[in-house]
Amino acid sequence: MRIKGKIYKACVRTATVYGSETWNMKTVEEGILRRIDRAMIQKLCGVKIPDRKNTSELMERLALEETADKEK
Repeated sequence: MRIKGKIYKACVRTATVYGSETWNMKTVEEGILRRIDRAMIQKLCGVKIPDRKNTSELMERLALEETADKEK
């Protein structure tokens, strides 16, 4: 799981942030990026919505940390 987390952090998350750097970021777009991030983390862990797992617990499994803008 930690290897999946490292690959996710190195490839997927950086590509998402890089692609969104040119946007005029509004709260709607920030929310969309958060939901996409959480959905991808759930997929990596093999968790479905009815399982009701906490995002912080899943991120701990993948050895990921939340970015500063997500803690707002």
